[in-house]
Amino acid sequence: MILTGPSPSRSERKRRAMRGTLQHSRGPSPHVVIGFAHVALGALGVFSALSEGLFAANGVALMPGLAVVVGGLASGLLVLGGLWLADGLRRGAALAVTMDGLRLVALRLVGAVGTLSFVASLGLGIAVVWVWPQLEPPDTVRSA
Repeated sequence: MILTGPSPSRSERKRRAMRGTLQHSRGPSPHVVIGFAHVALGALGVFSALSEGLFAANGVALMPGLAVVVGGLASGLLVLGGLWLADGLRRGAALAVTMDGLRLVALRLVGAVGTLSFVASLGLGIAVVWVWPQLEPPDTVRSA
């Protein structure tokens, strides 16, 4: 066996061996996780609104049509807010926490306070408020 050059020291070998491990151990930042959680919750809401529309088309009216449309739009806005939040934008956090608040009010009005949907919306709203200071401030107005 022919070796070229000096052999690396023990600390150098350890550093090389740990390089991939350290890169893989760094997870996504909290705002990305919270943003994608909002995307998942909003996507479930959009799916729910679409399925309500499909079942209503088959003659089984589960909810009034206006409520289905408003719920679908609010869930779509929640998806958009989650995507912006995952990008680290404060407007995404503002939109996501607003949609969480509206969802909490709607669930409170129908008496669904103890449901998983209520707890998830409350937890995600609190998480957005917690991660808000870590987000990028809006760009300053550029003068011409």
